[in-house]
Amino acid sequence: MKNDTISLLQSPTTGLELKLESSTLPDGRIIEQLVSQQAEQFVIANDIAIFYEMEKLTGLNKKYQLFYDKINWYYDLGGKIVMYILHGGEENVRREYLKELEIKDDSKVLEVSVGSGANLQFMPKAPKYYGLDIAMKMMRRCQKNAVKWGLDLELFYANAEALPFKNNSFDVVFHVGGINYFNNKKAAIDEMIRVAKPGTKMIIVDETEQLAKAASRIIPGAANYYRRDKPIEPPIDLVPDDMLEKDVKLTANGDLYCLSFRKP
Repeated sequence: MKNDTISLLQSPTTGLELKLESSTLPDGRIIEQLVSQQAEQFVIANDIAIFYEMEKLTGLNKKYQLFYDKINWYYDLGGKIVMYILHGGEENVRREYLKELEIKDDSKVLEVSVGSGANLQFMPKAPKYYGLDIAMKMMRRCQKNAVKWGLDLELFYANAEALPFKNNSFDVVFHVGGINYFNNKKAAIDEMIRVAKPGTKMIIVDETEQLAKAASRIIPGAANYYRRDKPIEPPIDLVPDDMLEKDVKLTANGDLYCLSFRKP
């Protein structure tokens, strides 16, 4: 892990700074971990820093972690097929909301719930990218995709509701897909705001009720996984009052909402 990345990190539990330590196991293997002053230890495995224990996931977070890891092997292809059926292709759908982001060549870009990295293939190559998720198998796929697409990307196994980054760390912060079914949407939105630099425009994108109903019809098993107590609404009411330029747009012919706002 690069030094400039370590400088952005903090313990998601205590907020303490972290430093990188290496140790050699009896069999000669070298392991790296991030350590705080309170002796918290976060292992780095296969270039992914582990900030959360899978066993601690509960509720909807646990349900969808299991779901996305289960479907990871056909997620990319399945997404392309669904977007082709509904909208004639994937690229136009993703570019429609990604154009809302204000990305420069030297930007530090964080995608919360990066999944397989499907959005990243349609983004500029020059910036430094950071992604996190609670579905490890999806992130393994994301690693492979990033190499294929020639992206500078670092990944973190972490919960969107307690991000392992310092305040005001990123020039661009966005989330696509998932927040409709988070345990704590408000905490996730507050965390995205916290780690964004002042002036950052953020977007939160997810399916509308229209798409949820369509997916339940055309995707085997989807109806069982996307049950909800009430119709889906963009969580604009959870965005703090002091955020600027709050707006909700419907994209993909009404199948997605794009909630945007700017940190003052």
